[in-house]
Amino acid sequence: MRRTAPYGIFPFDHQQCFDLLTGTLLLRTSVDMEALQSLFRAHGLVFQFPTPDETVRAQYLNSDIAQRKKLLPSHDFLVRDAYTGDVLNPDIFSLLLLECIREDTLARACRELIDQLHTLQFPEGKPTRIYLAYDNEHRVWA
Repeated sequence: MRRTAPYGIFPFDHQQCFDLLTGTLLLRTSVDMEALQSLFRAHGLVFQFPTPDETVRAQYLNSDIAQRKKLLPSHDFLVRDAYTGDVLNPDIFSLLLLECIREDTLARACRELIDQLHTLQFPEGKPTRIYLAYDNEHRVWA
């Protein structure tokens, strides 16, 4: 799996990590979406689910993979405060489900990003893309 945490910082002891590597131990992860919304609210944010209409859903299900990728933005999640919002595509859940990053870390990162967006002046009429990365992953896993 790409983008998974390095063995040295995974939050299990050596035996558990070995059991994971050999398949003796399997991880099962899930996300409680209502609890996630409550957590975002605690950080002063609103976490909104995508609401594609029936036409978009049918179009997505009946499309090939190339067309589905074009339709994916209609399935994005929105995180916002009273002034600014940020779009999160469904890949964001790989951080929680595959990399086992804490939900609070995700909410704090979104809060910090939106606070930063408040300070930026984006050029009018030009699309702007922001790339996120961790500078020190040990804090995320500790």
